[in-house]
Amino acid sequence: MERLDQVQTDFPISEGLVRLGGKYMPGRNSLICYSDADHGGDTTTWRSTTGFVSLFSGAAISWLSQIQASIAISTTEAEIVAASEAAKETIWLKRLLCEMNLKGTPTLYVDNEA
Repeated sequence: MERLDQVQTDFPISEGLVRLGGKYMPGRNSLICYSDADHGGDTTTWRSTTGFVSLFSGAAISWLSQIQASIAISTTEAEIVAASEAAKETIWLKRLLCEMNLKGTPTLYVDNEA
């Protein structure tokens, strides 16, 4: 408990994450990734933004938010690009966790507003 108090002192945002429902779940070796994209959100270049976050046992261990390299012609295309980036990261994390003898089946959630 002392370390948690120190973390909340050093990083006050963690208190906000707890209020929002983010919490570490020890013993649950689950890898979950959420991906999303906007379509043409950058009004200068009309490029879409890819975003994803990977959680292990409820704790964020990897995340990304970046402008896509090419211009997507539809929301569906933007979502597929984001899902592909998230899937590549999920595969890499799965392999890393297997090296540490933490086995399990990852889950990838993709926003399908398209």
